[in-house]
Amino acid sequence: MSSRRRAGSAAASASAQKPSLRETQKELTRNRVIEAALEVFEERDFASTTMDDIAVRANLNRGTIYLHFESKAEILKGAMQGMEPDEFELFKEFGAAKSRPELEVTYDHVLTLWSQIGKIWRHARDAAATDETLREWTEGVFNRQVRKVRQVFEARGMSAGSAEVRATLVVSMWSEFMTRWAANPSPRKRKATVAALADILEAVQSVRK
Repeated sequence: MSSRRRAGSAAASASAQKPSLRETQKELTRNRVIEAALEVFEERDFASTTMDDIAVRANLNRGTIYLHFESKAEILKGAMQGMEPDEFELFKEFGAAKSRPELEVTYDHVLTLWSQIGKIWRHARDAAATDETLREWTEGVFNRQVRKVRQVFEARGMSAGSAEVRATLVVSMWSEFMTRWAANPSPRKRKATVAALADILEAVQSVRK
C-alpha cells in the first residue's frame, strides 16, 4: 500500500471514530439534564421532583428531556452509568494492590468517587422503595459490585463460598458508608477514613478458606 493510500485510510478511520456534531450536542444535552436533575433532587428529593422541575432548571422544554430520558429513574441511571468507567478502574486497582500503601492509595481514590456517586446512589436507593424499575436496577448494580469484589478475593486464594459472603459484606458496608460520606465528606478525617477502610478490607481478606 502506498504512503498516500495509508495516510488516506488513517484519515478516514479517524474521521469515522470522531463523534459527529449531532452526537456531541446530544451528549451535552444529556449531561445538562442530568446535572439539573441532581440539583433538584438534592433540594426536593426524588419523589417530590417532576420532569417539569428538571426542565425549568435545565432551561429546556420537557419534550426535549423526553427525547433523552423516559423518566426520572432513567436520569438517575444515566448519572450512575456515566461514572462506570471510573468505578471499573477502581476495581482494577483493588485487584492490583499488593501492599498496604497501595491499598490506601486505592481507597483514597474511592473516597473521591464516593463524594460524587454517593448522592446519586442515595436518591436511587430511596426511590427504589416505590419504583420497581429502580429497585431492580439498584439490585443489579449491587450484585455486579459483589461479583467484582468476589473475583478479587478469589484471585487472592479465597474459596468461592468465602469470597461470595465476604464480598457481600464489604459491598453492603460500602453502600451505606458511601451515602454518608457523600453527604458530609471530611478532608480532616480523610486519612483516618482511608486507614479504617483498609483495616476492614485486610481483615476480611485474612481468612482464605
